[in-house]
Amino acid sequence: VERDQEQRTQASAQVAPGTTRYAAWQRRGDTAALGERLHNDAAKRALKMRHLQEMVEEERRLQEQQEATFRPAIEVSQRRCQGTSRSLQDPEGLKKRMKMQRLRNMQEKAELDGCTFKPEIDQKSEELISQRLARLKITGTLYDSLYEDAIRRRERQLESLRALPPGVTFQPDIGMDHYRPPNDETKEDFLNRLAYSKSYSE
Repeated sequence: VERDQEQRTQASAQVAPGTTRYAAWQRRGDTAALGERLHNDAAKRALKMRHLQEMVEEERRLQEQQEATFRPAIEVSQRRCQGTSRSLQDPEGLKKRMKMQRLRNMQEKAELDGCTFKPEIDQKSEELISQRLARLKITGTLYDSLYEDAIRRRERQLESLRALPPGVTFQPDIGMDHYRPPNDETKEDFLNRLAYSKSYSE
């Protein structure tokens, strides 16, 4: 009876197959490095991918060779023929300058396309302009002549402001008193004093 009981306990104490595999894997993990298995798997995958890429490249090359049916006959002398650079083809750079000028013209045209105002000068205005230019003897640009004309006008205005009106003959001489500082603090106070003193005197 005791022997039967021992056999029953041994049968009940048997470990499931998954548990033994887990225990074996745990024992292997203890002896090997922690990341070694992952490293080996990654290396195998990389090797497999490289092998597949080489196979695909080889298949593509073979397919291109099968499709390329044209075989040009190149002579030995032509194989050693050297080409010429672009600078030797156009040493003066004429084509480059023409291309740059064409690009500049296109840019100017694109900028002027946005300008919708297009002034027109009639015949009478052109005659007046030509007469004025001939009279003033303008040699430079119109911008410079307009600037100089504005300066001359400004100088004439200043001279007219400084000049006395015609018919003014009284020129008082007050001596050195005109250098004396005024009693009023501002010009407005001075004018107010004159106005009030005149109204009070009346």
